[in-house]
Amino acid sequence: MSKSVIIVGAGISGLSAGLYAQLSGFQTTIFESHNIPGGLCTARKRKGYTFDISMHMVTGSRSGPLHQLWRELGVAQNFSFHYHEIAQSVEGIEKKLTYTTDRKKLESDMLAISPEDAPLFREFANLIFGPDPHECSLVET
Repeated sequence: MSKSVIIVGAGISGLSAGLYAQLSGFQTTIFESHNIPGGLCTARKRKGYTFDISMHMVTGSRSGPLHQLWRELGVAQNFSFHYHEIAQSVEGIEKKLTYTTDRKKLESDMLAISPEDAPLFREFANLIFGPDPHECSLVET
């Protein structure tokens, strides 16, 4: 009897889970409610407008965990990625945050808005860009 997995959602996570499961010997079935795969990494059209912020959300895929994922899935070898300095901007009444592909600038801009959230910003940057090679960590011996 072979092992099988049912996956709900054909976004990046669902497609990746399906591929990794198959590489581990599982049969996979992926269910998707939309008529195309891709999840948040697809554009949507509404009333003559195209909304496409999809790949801008993977600003750090030049390196770090997302780049490793693209390599393992065979995506990085088959496509050219184009990286822009500015991924997106979020504006409030008095404040604006621009998501850039420059890790130090992004962390600095986030800290300027909310210094008390420094640990969360560092964690966010590590998720997007991978661990900061300049950040030292204390190890007990």
